[in-house]
Amino acid sequence: MKRLTLAFAALLLLLLVCTPTKATEETVTVSANDTVYFAGHTLDELRTLAVAAGYHYGEGGNDDDYWHDLDDDTASLPGVYVDLAGFGNLLSVSASGLWGKQPNVGSWTGPEGKVDGDANISSAQYGVFGISLLDAPKQLLVGVFVSDAKPNPLSTPPQAPVIRDTGDLITTPALNQAFGIGAILNIVVPDGATKLYFGMHNGHEWSNNGGSVSVTVRAVDIDIKPETLNLKSKGVFTAFIDLPEGFDEEDIDISTVECEGAPAVNAMMADDGKLIVKFDRKDLEGVSPGDAVEMVVTGQLNDGTHFIGSDTIRVIDRGGK
Repeated sequence: MKRLTLAFAALLLLLLVCTPTKATEETVTVSANDTVYFAGHTLDELRTLAVAAGYHYGEGGNDDDYWHDLDDDTASLPGVYVDLAGFGNLLSVSASGLWGKQPNVGSWTGPEGKVDGDANISSAQYGVFGISLLDAPKQLLVGVFVSDAKPNPLSTPPQAPVIRDTGDLITTPALNQAFGIGAILNIVVPDGATKLYFGMHNGHEWSNNGGSVSVTVRAVDIDIKPETLNLKSKGVFTAFIDLPEGFDEEDIDISTVECEGAPAVNAMMADDGKLIVKFDRKDLEGVSPGDAVEMVVTGQLNDGTHFIGSDTIRVIDRGGK
């Protein structure tokens, strides 16, 4: 009995090790001291870019009030972000909390910012780091997508449209383009993005802000069944598709849905709102046996918006283990 128990424990451990996790949700705390304009750079890189642009920090110049954020060697850099590996290209971002300028706690707001018309554009000094400036309500939760390449001041993208209410928020931002988020927003991830940074919108000098908001990022969730797929077996396998909050599974164009080259053969809505899609095993292309094989599902919504998600399963040939 003891040997059987040990063998079972070893098998359980093996299954745990061989079953990778996928990122479909992550929550981070964003401080009011965080700004998206520093995204993708180290503190030394930011200081170098500031000086190269003719601005001062800690040198008694007229620009000192803009650069308190760069004076402190313990500054929280490179900032708060979510690594997008495994998240796919459709995101739902929601946030809650209170933040604002110190010591005026009475003027603090939630992530939706000052909706009473108190808005501004961030000072030009913050536009020298390769991230576009933003004109939006003060204290609005904002974000920026970056790639593995450093944001380049010589190729800063155009400024996003001016934001005065939630109807002005964009859902398809470009790389290195600061955009408003507020309390909730559905976003299409730009090609090449590897991180999503967050911060509070402000005119300048983030170092004297207070408070924080909790931000949750949710992605397309794909669940492939069976969890062990035999390539030599006949019949279908199933993908359960769960879009982020704010997207509707009934808007998926079934004719566009594929999994590793296999087109959807039929689909139906589940009681819990997920879309259940069937694929024929014989239609799979380029899938090889392995203990951890990523199966990618792609498709489009009826409005043409693309989505992508994946699950990792075990794939065998007949007689494989």
